Amino acid sequence: MTEDPVREGAAGADPSDGSDTVPGRWIFVVSWSSVALFAVTGVPAALGVDAFDTAAVATTIGLFVASFPVWIAAFGVALVRNARGAEIAVSTLFLAEGRAPATARWQLYGALGLSLLVAAGTAVVNPFGVMVPMLQLGLIGLWGQPMAHSPRGVRPTERTHVADQAVDRIHIDGSPAECWAVATDYESYPEWTKSVKEVSVLERDDEGRGAKVELRVAAMGKSLRSVYDYDYSDAPASFAWSLAEGDMLKSLEGRYSFEADGNGTRVVYELAVEVAVPMPGFMKKKASRLIMGDALKELKRRVESD
Repeated sequence: MTEDPVREGAAGADPSDGSDTVPGRWIFVVSWSSVALFAVTGVPAALGVDAFDTAAVATTIGLFVASFPVWIAAFGVALVRNARGAEIAVSTLFLAEGRAPATARWQLYGALGLSLLVAAGTAVVNPFGVMVPMLQLGLIGLWGQPMAHSPRGVRPTERTHVADQAVDRIHIDGSPAECWAVATDYESYPEWTKSVKEVSVLERDDEGRGAKVELRVAAMGKSLRSVYDYDYSDAPASFAWSLAEGDMLKSLEGRYSFEADGNGTRVVYELAVEVAVPMPGFMKKKASRLIMGDALKELKRRVESD
């Protein structure tokens, strides 16, 4: 099977050394060629050579239209890689950051910079020219995809998918025992949490604590069901839970820890979640932070109001 030309050379070489193993050289050629075509038609037209007017407009529109499949391809690869566990951000998609070699940066940004200069210099005569740099920017995104967050010697398709992890903490004016009592009273969750609408304790352990609990949570305009197994092996210092089954989730593991802190309690919330639908890494992390922040604030209000 032939090697993907975008990925060729991405693995097994250090792309920061400026060697001949820099991947995606064909993208450099396309980028510079498009800028050259833009310049040789647009500049004469801007200088008053009437014979180039039609060619300049046709070229700029053609190059802009050509940017559509490039952008679609760049975002398509990003979605696939996010689904496989990569973490794609704007800086790694369109800024060629991380392990991008100096040669690649010069080629990509040089073409984009020249395109911007030509667009600015010919805008009065041919306003359509301002759209052309979209092609060079899209080519940066297409080139950067295989490079973004790829460990040395590992291709993006070989990455392992791990859950996104986050940790947050809060001080609550209440004893660890009081915090524990509220946090483990699952059936009261709908009374003091915004998102949890219904709770059913399916199984209990020998001490009457919820061992398997079903929750229905309001999210994205839907009612999502999930079932969790609870672990009290570190009680009363902490308890943990893990996903047994649920909508839109592949895995979820969480833990509450309670530590005396002066006249109150320091509560630590750990969460590791892996969603079942493709989602950019930064969105998953933001969602985890929002979940944790709301949960801790609601727990604090509940304990301190009792």
